[in-house]
Amino acid sequence: MLSALKNFGITFLIALLIFGVIAFFATRMITGTIRDILTDERTELDNIINNETKESDTTTDTDPEGPGDTDEIYGNSFNMLFITSDYRPERFYDYKPSMSAMYSMDWASMDPVSLMGYLSRDYRDWRASSIVFIRVDKERQEIIYSYISPKIRVSTEYGYRSLGEALSLFGMEKISQYVYSITGCSIDYTFLINGYNLDEFVQLTNTVGIDLPLTIYNDGMYNTFRSQREVEETDENGNKRTVQKANQYLLSNGYVTLTGEALYNVLSAREDSSSELSEKQGYAISAASRYYENIASLDEYTMKCTLIQLLTTSNRWYDMENMAANITNPRGNTQYGDYFVIYPVVGSANEGLTEPYDSIVESDFLIEDFYEVYDLVKASLNFEKKVIICPCSYHPKAETVESFFDYQSSKGTQLYSKYRKTAVN
Repeated sequence: MLSALKNFGITFLIALLIFGVIAFFATRMITGTIRDILTDERTELDNIINNETKESDTTTDTDPEGPGDTDEIYGNSFNMLFITSDYRPERFYDYKPSMSAMYSMDWASMDPVSLMGYLSRDYRDWRASSIVFIRVDKERQEIIYSYISPKIRVSTEYGYRSLGEALSLFGMEKISQYVYSITGCSIDYTFLINGYNLDEFVQLTNTVGIDLPLTIYNDGMYNTFRSQREVEETDENGNKRTVQKANQYLLSNGYVTLTGEALYNVLSAREDSSSELSEKQGYAISAASRYYENIASLDEYTMKCTLIQLLTTSNRWYDMENMAANITNPRGNTQYGDYFVIYPVVGSANEGLTEPYDSIVESDFLIEDFYEVYDLVKASLNFEKKVIICPCSYHPKAETVESFFDYQSSKGTQLYSKYRKTAVN
């Protein structure tokens, strides 16, 4: 009995010893594993928090809608309209007489044949040849270009007319109002360059080049992209027939250096289909952006001199030296010198430039506005360039109506809406 009890005790002690050792090592292993798991999770959590903090900091620094560098740029976002016309009375003598000329005519002294010929003559009309909308957007750091076709039909007090016709009927201010109604973007400054002033404009702003996608012709009255025209003829038997006549070649497609003459030819070509509109708006925007960048790249003093000479009428042409003293600079900076310098000092390419009969560019922009836009114009050279395609539907020529485009307001509202002015811009 005692022997059995002794053996049980020895066995129990050995078992306690063995299980104790196993329990010791098992406990250390489990504790270490749990510690490792917790350490890994804590490390991963720290990494997530650190990464989120870094991403948050990066977003804050580069947010384009945030203050960033735009607060350092003086001035507010603004919209401009650049219009050219095909009016060149020094080349074409068959424009419809003005009302004042009609009233001054001595009708009684004209013989019946001359009178009938004068009244029934097929006169040339002049119109807007291109219209380009430009927005310099400070908040988004974008510069937006949009070509507004002169053949868009609008409602006037004389019925439906094209924007091109509205220029000759009502003037450039009315065109700005129509473009405002089309885009919803109010126009701050409007610039009009008539065809007969394009030579001087190019001389003052330097020549640029564009890729011209289509060859340009003249149909005997207007510039066109079409190589032929339909002409109605009467044969020897008195029968009328329609035949195709070749148009006069003016300018080949490809790279074109825009002299004043070339600029007139490319901008006055009339778009008579959706595809022609697409091509013209492309190169018209290309030309407008290059001229804008030419002017924007000038230093402050040279830009100011250039704008004065573009915008000054003949009766003030020689009075430019006195204009500097009358200009108020809202930033309070000192003027660059006491006087402006008359060309051709800025560049020898402008030698021989003559005094204009009227301003080279007609505009509501004043020299006082110069300091309001200068900083933003310079900054816009680094802005993202965007193009808005003005949505239109084409209507071909009918018996009593010229071809025209209808503006699609539903699409246009979506395209232009974010650039409409608000209380903050």
